[in-house]
Amino acid sequence: MPVDFFDNPHKETTRKPRFGLCDDVAPVDCPHTPAYIEEADEDKWTAVVANANLKTVTFYPIDNCIEVLRPDGQMDNRCDGLLEYDKHLIFVELKDRDCQGWVGDGLNQLKITIRNFKAYHAAGSYDSIKAQLCNKQRPRAVVSCKVDIEKFKDETGHKVSVDRNITI
Repeated sequence: MPVDFFDNPHKETTRKPRFGLCDDVAPVDCPHTPAYIEEADEDKWTAVVANANLKTVTFYPIDNCIEVLRPDGQMDNRCDGLLEYDKHLIFVELKDRDCQGWVGDGLNQLKITIRNFKAYHAAGSYDSIKAQLCNKQRPRAVVSCKVDIEKFKDETGHKVSVDRNITI
């Protein structure tokens, strides 16, 4: 069954010069909450988005919003969301971890999501497609992930940044 990443009732649009992306820890009674834009409470921000040119930016939450199934019928891995502006896409994975393994986990989620996106959408119709792995507890990329970043580019054909700051 086709998957439309853009047919999303939870999408949000902003033109703010600076805003955050959040993926709250889900409460027990509602474990499937999607990521979202937060414009005011900077303490909640996992990713910080700089939009100096005041572009119209739309955020499409993917995890907990879009069902992407593997051939065996099980849910596939998904990143937290997708930023779209003009003809540019940035796939975003949000982490709030201070333990080992978050880079590999996040890059894997991004790779799988981009692969699935390309299966259902004309990726060539965009001027650029990038990926961003953000960790609130580790705001800057660690030197040791350089090899992982190069491998991501080789496997997907797209650049990935491991940094909490996203520039539109």
